[in-house]
Amino acid sequence: FSEIWRKYGPAVQLIAAICTVVISCLIQTDGVRSPYGDQAQVYGAAMYFNSGLFVQLSPGGYLDMYPQQLGYILMLQTLFRITGASSFHLVQILNCIFTGIAVFGTCLFANTLTEDALSQFFCTVFLFFSLPLYLFPSLVYGDIPSLAFSMFFLYHIAMALKHGKKRDFVLSLINICFAVLLKKNALILLIAAGMILFVKILSEKKYKYFLFLICLCILPLLSVSAVEKYYEKASGYTFTGGIPALAWIAMGTIEQNAPGWFNNYAAPLYNENHYDPAATSAEALEKLEERITYFLENPVYGMSFWKRKICTQWNDPFYHSDELLPLDEGEALSGITAYLLAHKASVRILLSLGQNIVYLGMILYLVYRQNQKKLYLLIPELCILGGFLFSLLWEANSRFIIVYYMASLPLSLMGWRMSLRNIHIAASAPRHGCS
Repeated sequence: FSEIWRKYGPAVQLIAAICTVVISCLIQTDGVRSPYGDQAQVYGAAMYFNSGLFVQLSPGGYLDMYPQQLGYILMLQTLFRITGASSFHLVQILNCIFTGIAVFGTCLFANTLTEDALSQFFCTVFLFFSLPLYLFPSLVYGDIPSLAFSMFFLYHIAMALKHGKKRDFVLSLINICFAVLLKKNALILLIAAGMILFVKILSEKKYKYFLFLICLCILPLLSVSAVEKYYEKASGYTFTGGIPALAWIAMGTIEQNAPGWFNNYAAPLYNENHYDPAATSAEALEKLEERITYFLENPVYGMSFWKRKICTQWNDPFYHSDELLPLDEGEALSGITAYLLAHKASVRILLSLGQNIVYLGMILYLVYRQNQKKLYLLIPELCILGGFLFSLLWEANSRFIIVYYMASLPLSLMGWRMSLRNIHIAASAPRHGCS
């Protein structure tokens, strides 16, 4: 099998990525799924900005509160200008293409982490059957484009650490800049890579790694700043930073409909404080202290809250993509969408089984791996750890977890292979009977 996979494996992985695009497109053409909520705000802003209307950047406007969306809006503006169209269907089809790119990037990442043919093969299989990836393209938001750039960042940074080629350093920088512009959560991957680079600098003392670490820390943030300056110049409005991080952290400690999930705490607080980030932070800090005190005084509830906050994110096999499955009201159900809605409970069970296999494989990997001297193998571990800590602190949403699931796949399947190999060795070892 190893020889066959070495010869045809890359082609199989490319075909799997192309099939992902095709199947995603089939689901998107089942019916109309109009953008709503934040999606509608972002999609509408791109059209308004192309018409020279920047009202959403005014104090208290949507993008004054959420300036992190500007990178994705710039991408949409560029797309609409190039194509001459502004249909959200076009954005959803583009998301299908980005989904295929994300799948192929994850395959390349797996190929870099391990040369084991079966691990690479089953990583491709698991990606192909990851249903959430087929549903996410409905989301007119920066998640899927950022996911594609994130997975190629992980691939190129792993290659750079493994082989030290300048080409991979440069390509990893380009990819992380786009990933961060489109979704700030990608900073977690950047921090993980930065930590590994710092260790490599201490161990090898090569100036090129030091130079790369500086670029890795500065360029993505400069990219974000450049986009904000562009819109400040185009609109005449000045950014104050939007809703501060403490407001989102405080929201993550409140239980309304679900533990730590979105409860509309941050935006009204920002408005009540007259769009002043400092005043908003001060009040959010008071709320955070109040909630922490409450958890300490009620430890049973506190433990329950944090357990449920973790489980509702990391144990959701759909990663919140099932919320994107229904069509607009009045649309006739057909095709794949009709089947998935009719068998959603059964699909959830199958997805949960696959998710548990991946999580158990990660545990097996951590059990069987020896002292880790290959630093590039630490990348997914640190990414998952960073993502876990982020999911504890921030507003909860299982949609944020998909990138860590994909990053964990190669190590999980390596864990299963290590486990099976150890079982085989133990089973084939000579047994000595008692005399």
